[in-house]
Amino acid sequence: MTLAHLVLEIRHRATAAGADVPRAVALERAAREVLEPRDAEAAPLARRILAALLGVDRGAGFDVAVLDAMTPDAILLLDTILVQINHIARREAKCGAGRARLVRPVH
Repeated sequence: MTLAHLVLEIRHRATAAGADVPRAVALERAAREVLEPRDAEAAPLARRILAALLGVDRGAGFDVAVLDAMTPDAILLLDTILVQINHIARREAKCGAGRARLVRPVH
């Protein structure tokens, strides 16, 4: 799941809330619904990063201004960074497993 997909889902749900709900309240509700971890599911990195940026992970202090400031270019850049982080983490995990097999303790 990408940050772009999460932001789009939040904005879509907020719009679906209707005109009678204030925009900031609708965005916060939508963000909390989308970003809350599911039962027994480890939250994907994109979800954890966006939750931290918006303040959802702290349980209070939701900042709608951050969501408004996330332009398509900013989201693309964050998604690119996220892909690189995932790629490096996978490579390090593979290298670490390979090292563990190659390096044996000397007694």
